[in-house]
Amino acid sequence: MNLSVIFHGDWEVYAHRDPVSGKRELLQEHIARCEKYRIRISQERKLLKIEENFLTKLGLDKDDFAGKLVKEMIDAVILFHDLGKGTPAFQKNKMGNPNTIPTKYWGDDSSHSFLSAFLYLDFYLYEIKNGFNKVEKEQKKALIALAWELSYVIAKHHSNFESMEAYLKNFQLKAEELQRKWKEEPVPGFSQLRYFYEIPIAKSAEKRLGEQKTILYTIFLSVWNIRFW
Repeated sequence: MNLSVIFHGDWEVYAHRDPVSGKRELLQEHIARCEKYRIRISQERKLLKIEENFLTKLGLDKDDFAGKLVKEMIDAVILFHDLGKGTPAFQKNKMGNPNTIPTKYWGDDSSHSFLSAFLYLDFYLYEIKNGFNKVEKEQKKALIALAWELSYVIAKHHSNFESMEAYLKNFQLKAEELQRKWKEEPVPGFSQLRYFYEIPIAKSAEKRLGEQKTILYTIFLSVWNIRFW
């Protein structure tokens, strides 16, 4: 996928700063470096075969719309995992970015993982919704469930996993505020929301809570079984 759909990068945004030299790494550079590592690890550990087995478990064909989207969604976890670092708060407080743009809402909270997960969900739930005519009802359910699970991975990439149910409840509480602020004032350099611009957070999260014990558990078993193939 092309991240420019979400992140324009029209001001310098950094992902890391060396504590000794003070040298900064642009967010785009960090994402490109992580993507390079992802490709190398995928080749070394033959992850493509694992992805194909996973698709088979979900009853999807790797060459149809749903199969291709699943592969893209898995790969895109790397691309999205640090996008939340683009807020003025993170840039000013963590990166010491002298070019930080003043905003009404985005100057206080320096955390980034949850926002990255929120942006991932907003992008892929929109893609799934728009591609509904290309997938069957059960395929759509699997795609939506997978999007939520992968967003959970992004949200927790700097912390311990708790439970999917706890994440969904927390999402319902935190994401509504993000949605409200973003609709009024997107983070500088980012596009307006797509899926969550119209869909209420509570409705989306509550639906997942109601379905997680069936769909998400099935996906969990599929991933677990892949370990032994």
